[in-house]
Amino acid sequence: MSKYLKYIIENVSPLRISDNSTSQSGQSTSLKHIPGTTIRGYVINKLSERDTFQNVEKKLLFSNKIRFLNAYLTTAKHELLPSPKGFYENKDPRDNNLESVLENGDISDGKKRAGLGRYCYFENNCIYYYNLETESDMRIRIGAKKEQGIFRNECIKSGYEFTGYIAFDDETILDDVRGILQGNIYLGNGRSQGLGRCSVLKTEIVDEIPFIEYAVKENVKDECYLMLISHGTMRDTNGEFCGLALCALEQDLGIKNLKIDYASTSIVNVNGYNRIYRSKTPSVPMYEQGSVFRLSFDGEIQIDKMLDLMNSGIGIRKNEGFGRILFLNGYHKLNIKQKCDIDESKKSFDKIEKYSDDDETLSTVASNYYRMLIERKIKEKVLDGTNSKGLAGSQIGNVQSILEKNKYNPDRCIETIDMYFSNELKKEKNKNIHNEKKSIEDFANYIQYILKAPLKSVLGLNEISEVMGISVSELIEEKDEEIIKINYLLNLIKYEKKGKED
Repeated sequence: MSKYLKYIIENVSPLRISDNSTSQSGQSTSLKHIPGTTIRGYVINKLSERDTFQNVEKKLLFSNKIRFLNAYLTTAKHELLPSPKGFYENKDPRDNNLESVLENGDISDGKKRAGLGRYCYFENNCIYYYNLETESDMRIRIGAKKEQGIFRNECIKSGYEFTGYIAFDDETILDDVRGILQGNIYLGNGRSQGLGRCSVLKTEIVDEIPFIEYAVKENVKDECYLMLISHGTMRDTNGEFCGLALCALEQDLGIKNLKIDYASTSIVNVNGYNRIYRSKTPSVPMYEQGSVFRLSFDGEIQIDKMLDLMNSGIGIRKNEGFGRILFLNGYHKLNIKQKCDIDESKKSFDKIEKYSDDDETLSTVASNYYRMLIERKIKEKVLDGTNSKGLAGSQIGNVQSILEKNKYNPDRCIETIDMYFSNELKKEKNKNIHNEKKSIEDFANYIQYILKAPLKSVLGLNEISEVMGISVSELIEEKDEEIIKINYLLNLIKYEKKGKED
């Protein structure tokens, strides 16, 4: 069974992760969860910045041994799962009774599809369901040759909490991934507009499969209910997408004559965008999360085999969080619904700072804009070099290694760098080699200047004292500035080494 890294994220600013399956010309809708692909991309991007990013890590991240599951809405007491399909209700809004189409494939007259929100939890025979609120902005598309069109962007309002999991069959880089998911992270679209700032509130290692409390607890005979808790599809023996590949499931579960008696599903076309190749990824039709199947079969499914499938998932792109399933316990007993307000559960988190007023939203936008200016300046100055010409490659490599190893602990980084250069200069003096080859002194002075001087001075941004009326000293924390300078030095060294190789 896999180890799971559980994390809780709060979007302290509005969050927009575009839903390409429902977005249309003139409007962009947002997913109502944080997909595993988003977390996976963030983790891979951060790991790839390290010189220690080896082939073994790449193989793990691009295999099914590490699976990034979707992060769903969370309340103070419950981790919510996508609301199940298959339920119908009376048109009278005062009637909370439900009827399932999966019982016999039919429903009573005068019924309509039940409104069960986006997320829910089950308790006894009741479905407690929730919705999250979104907001949108209207913008004018500029730079177009034809008419300037108006378009609308949707995003999730700030202040929601999401719980996600990363499954590890191989724990080689578990601690590295956990170290990345700390503090403030930025996800989704519109980050230069102040969107996407999230705070990782908590991480922990757990052994239990997510949502296992809703799954069967013992062997199952003759029939069962299978629910998709993320989008998913399988391939048949010819390699074509087929929804559920019953023959493959028969082998995995050790049963015969597996059939779908009844189902309540919907289809979504899942695609994305590859920023490297600047093209859309192929569209894949999948069953939507929340789809439920009533399966019948000959024989008995062992609980261990069901747990294995719930742990590993089914179908394609499992490492991105697709194909997650539950063998539901007591689905047929659910017959009542109750709407809940997410605000009630959020009140217990008074200790968490909310970015709800205009001043703090402006501060977030200003901070992102200032960071953009810094990144632009770094790209301009990367050609400056580090005064390392004539030095031994091992000396430059040692400095690079110290910076890389300590870049998230600036104080220790500066202390270690000072100690290293002090020792190197003593060696030079003792060996009296100043006239034989270039001294490391100029290189040391340059590195130490960047590490100890204010970031504004290093990058030539002294003329910028405030952004949007906010002092730049309030926009970036001191530790973040130190980390930016270390990363700047690493980029300088990497570029210079590449130039020497070329």
